[in-house]
Amino acid sequence: MTNPTSLRRPQDLRPGQVVTTWPDDLDPDRLNEAGRWTVTRTRQYDSWVRVDWRDEHGETGTWVLPRWTHLSVEMSDRERQAAAARVIADLAEQAPLPPIWEWRISEDGVSGQIGLCPSVEQALQEWADHLGATVTATPCTGYTYLAVRSVVDGTPVEIWTHGPASPEKGGAA
Repeated sequence: MTNPTSLRRPQDLRPGQVVTTWPDDLDPDRLNEAGRWTVTRTRQYDSWVRVDWRDEHGETGTWVLPRWTHLSVEMSDRERQAAAARVIADLAEQAPLPPIWEWRISEDGVSGQIGLCPSVEQALQEWADHLGATVTATPCTGYTYLAVRSVVDGTPVEIWTHGPASPEKGGAA
């Protein structure tokens, strides 16, 4: 999975971070070109920042960028986890939505299992409506896996539950 990105200013860059779009408008043919440039060093000069980088092929170079430039930078694992936690907090505060039994954060995003409620199918549909997504049903032996998938603030989200077995898989466990 490709790491999500966030916007950073050049003065906030640290060695090891990966810039994902070419930021230097002195080369207009490459401006906003996608790629991976790992920051090796930064140095600040008044309103300018020198950014030394190394690309995937081992080539090195330097950008001299105004401090107000926005750069697209891959999020670290810690930043992704923090973003996922914020998504969970925001979704959990949505009072009219059915309860979630358990939330999980993984490399693939956030997942939440529908909690105890009179109708898990209706609860999942309410989540689908809220997230602007559709419910998918995957037949399994003895049950049907029901899920809603969406992206919230750049984080993949899956809300899921189990439903009754589908006729094509039979009810056998």
